[in-house]
Amino acid sequence: MRSSTTLASFIVSPLALIAASIVLSGIGCGGGGSADEKKDAPPPPGAISASWSLSDLSGSPLTCDLVDASTVTMSLREHGGPLVANTPMPCGALSGSSSPIPAGVYDATLELSSSSALSIATGSTQFGVIVSPGATARLDPVSFPLNPLGGIQISLTAVAQGIISNCAPSSMMGAGITAMTVELTQQAGGCEPVLFFIDRGQAPLGSYQVNCSSPVVASCFDADETLAAAGIPSGAYEARVTGRVNAQPCWAGAASLRVTAQGLTESTAISLVLQDAPGCPK
Repeated sequence: MRSSTTLASFIVSPLALIAASIVLSGIGCGGGGSADEKKDAPPPPGAISASWSLSDLSGSPLTCDLVDASTVTMSLREHGGPLVANTPMPCGALSGSSSPIPAGVYDATLELSSSSALSIATGSTQFGVIVSPGATARLDPVSFPLNPLGGIQISLTAVAQGIISNCAPSSMMGAGITAMTVELTQQAGGCEPVLFFIDRGQAPLGSYQVNCSSPVVASCFDADETLAAAGIPSGAYEARVTGRVNAQPCWAGAASLRVTAQGLTESTAISLVLQDAPGCPK
């Protein structure tokens, strides 16, 4: 008996031919890539995370802002080897993570820094931290015990054309200031009655006691003199200075200050500007 198969049974649609071609091509090329190609692909990077806290020497919590701590930097070295990465993190976040790093073994250190990049404290190095491909290793929490006191150093300069001295008379290219008052107030409010010690280079010249309610009138402090005070609670302050010419408040200047913990001293230059007031030089 003859087969009843017709010519239509052998007609294959164009789409079927394309599909078959793709399948055969995939078989011939090994599909998604050879085993060697997969083996040579680099492993995904990992990371290291950290957390930290701040306290005074008795263990009471401190805030980053109070001690002028702005940054915690994670330094990573290959275990027993060279530096690999430094990752800065906001202190106030109290936690953070490194940038992506290759899988391996690392030594990690956290350093606390001020808003002016002064190093405040450094945590103990944690050795042999293992970072697996695509994973984040977690450091032991780091505590920074701090002395919440610091210091400031102020210099004063009368700023005007042809002026080279705060205290010399105008005939000698000076501002003609005969007396000064200094105030130091906390940003949150209230006077900070510090005792400034006055020096010219290494030579002590005396002291000045701040009294905001009744400012002490002292002789002129010249541009080559500094006023320094220590043992000030860390935080934000404002210093205001008035220069008098024959009892008239003719020069004035102010500056915002940050007192950093750990007994560190921040230096600030205050510019004194001539005031448009009766009895003052023109």
